[in-house]
Amino acid sequence: MIQSLSFCSVDEGVEVTVETGLYAGRSAIFPGITEDKMNEGYARYRGGALIQRAFPFLNADQREFLMTGIYPEEWDAMWAEKEEI
Repeated sequence: MIQSLSFCSVDEGVEVTVETGLYAGRSAIFPGITEDKMNEGYARYRGGALIQRAFPFLNADQREFLMTGIYPEEWDAMWAEKEEI
């Protein structure tokens, strides 16, 4: 399930802020994306569209951030293989 989100236009694109959940208050900049485009995608998602269909203009890492509030490098660290001693 997607988090409650807010969008704000910035010079680089749009700043997305997670408003609820464990990672509330986290934000990320999505370059080259407009606030209007994000609002349209969010409306599609809230209307029942799969996240891939609601936000086809976002990459997998960006969609994951919308759903969880977790940054790509944090996912990488969580799933990194443990070095054997």
